[in-house]
Formats: sequence, C-alpha cells, structure tokens
Amino acid sequence: MQLTNKNKKLLINLILLLIVSIILFVMLEILFRFIYGPGRIQDEKGNTPYISDNSLGFKLKPNYVGGFKEIDFDTQFTTNSQGFRSAYDFSQQDKDVIFMLGDSFTAGSGVEINESIAFQLEKIFMGEFKIYNLGVPGYSQMQQVKQLESMLPLYSPDLIILNFYSGNDVSDNCNYSPTIQQEEGLYGRAKVIFKKSQFITALYRKIIVPLKYPANLDYYLDQENVQECYNITKDYLKEIKMLADLYDLKLIMTVIPREQQTVEKGRKKLIDWYDNFEEYDENKFDLDIVKRKVLDMCHELEIECFDLTPIFIEKDGEVDLYVNDGHWNEEGHKLAAQSIAKYLKNENYLD
Repeated sequence: MQLTNKNKKLLINLILLLIVSIILFVMLEILFRFIYGPGRIQDEKGNTPYISDNSLGFKLKPNYVGGFKEIDFDTQFTTNSQGFRSAYDFSQQDKDVIFMLGDSFTAGSGVEINESIAFQLEKIFMGEFKIYNLGVPGYSQMQQVKQLESMLPLYSPDLIILNFYSGNDVSDNCNYSPTIQQEEGLYGRAKVIFKKSQFITALYRKIIVPLKYPANLDYYLDQENVQECYNITKDYLKEIKMLADLYDLKLIMTVIPREQQTVEKGRKKLIDWYDNFEEYDENKFDLDIVKRKVLDMCHELEIECFDLTPIFIEKDGEVDLYVNDGHWNEEGHKLAAQSIAKYLKNENYLD
C-alpha cells in the first residue's frame, strides 16, 4: 500500500510536530529544573529516600545521601545507619536521650540537618541531652505507635516529644499506610518519568490542584464524614500514652500549626481558594478547629500538650518563619526549638 502525497505530507507534519513537542518539553523541563529544582528529595540517580516496610508502610533508607531543592531552598538530605535524618547514629549505650517523633516538619524538610528542630534543641541543651530525630516525611501517629513499639525496647529515652502537625496528621491517620512499589513495564517506566518531571509537576500544582476539591476543607467545616478520623487519631494517641506509661517515660505533645493559622496573608489566600467551592461556608469555617479538638484529646487522655500556635502568631510580620511550601525555614525551627526548650525547663521535664 503506497501513501499518497497528501498522506505523506500529513505523516511528515505529524513527525515534525512530535519532534518539536519533545524538544519543547525537554527545554521546559530543563528551565523548570533550573528554577524550581526537582521538587522532591532525591539522590544523584533520581532515587527517593523511601523504601517499603511491611509494618510502617514505608521508611527512610539507611545511609541515604541526596538533596531537596525547591525555588527558595537547596539542601542536603542524608540519613544515619538506622534510616533517620540525624547527624549521628543512635546507640543503646547513650544516656540522657529524648525521642522526637514527627513528620516532615520534624525531619526538617527545606532545611539542613544542623538547622532542624531536633539539632537546634540539642544545641540549646549544650550536649546535656541527645535528641533522637525520629521524624519521617509523611508519618502520622499511625506509624509513630509502631516506631515506639520497635525502638523503646532497644533504647532508653528519658522523654518522648511528639510533634503533632494539625495540618494533616488527623487525615493521614485515616489513610492506609502505602508501601513503596517498584514500577515495572513500559507503562510503569512512563509513570516514573512523568512523576520525576518538574514541568508536569508544576502544571499539576498550578492547574489541577486548584480545581480539585480540598479534602481538608471538610475538617475546617467540621463535616460529619471526618469524625471517624478524630476517633482513630485519639486511639493512636491513647496507644502512644500507654507505651510511655509502660516504660515509665514522660510524654509531651507539641501542636504544630499550619502556616495559614499563623500568617494572615496566607490565611486570606487560603480562604480565597476555598471560596471557589460551593461547600465553603464562611459562617462555619474554622481553621483552628482541628487544633482545639486535638487539645481536647490531650486533656481527656492526660497527655501534656504544648501549643505552638500563639507563639508563631506573635511573630507574624516580624520575621519570615516558612519556606514557600509551608514548612519551617531555619528561623521557624529555631523558634520552635527555643519555645519547647523553655517550656520543658519551666515545667521541670528535664529534672
């Protein structure tokens, strides 16, 4: 079967269009990577720091060496031999140890290890205590219970600090902990390429995300469909309290606010976004309701809670405490560490 001149011309144009599209995509990808970075934690080969775990769902790789670059930061991301973001390995012979549990805020997404809350708290104590940073991006109390179950028999902490992020810990506790799966086949490889593309990621964030219904809006409107998540969170906190009591350990929970709870400009921008959805009702909207419910859980479970929200609100307009993606910058980590250290000393937790 021979192609007509018209079909040949069409085929040539389609091939040229494909070539131009590929060249344009590559150029845009290079541009976006130069401006924004890869937009995720990865090493020189593009591998993320996560591996699958049957109990936790996922965890950080031991001895990982990579980096995390966004438009406003460019940091190293390394782990110790136990798979935690710490400048040193944990030892069963260590004395005067404090466990610090948390998610990406505790792990220090967006800052260097020596700028993170755990490192700065250790610095404030001038070596009197070692702060074991057990924070893992994406973790909630679901994984933190299992972390304590596996680590408390091995180490001898004097205190457990649980950093609770009111932005998504409750919703994360409702989600089954996913495992890290290896993508296989042509389709799997294509998915990996698209996931690694900064250009596609930027388009998704700028175009798709603003159009998607924000699930966390249900929490700020106190919808019935999220009540079970509070019950699940309370059960996990109860388990953590029982583990602390079992090992005769002091437990304190710090409540980390969402950026929009403490920065007025961010709050207005968030509300403007929510206002695009018909479910939004300004008379029912309450950005602090998650925090209040969590503090009520603390009171009911007899867990000592320290709310960082008013401290960060007080600094609004004075100093920038956040990087562009809503995590703390170095100043945010420093303020949190100083505030926690002062609280621990005033409440005699270090005696």
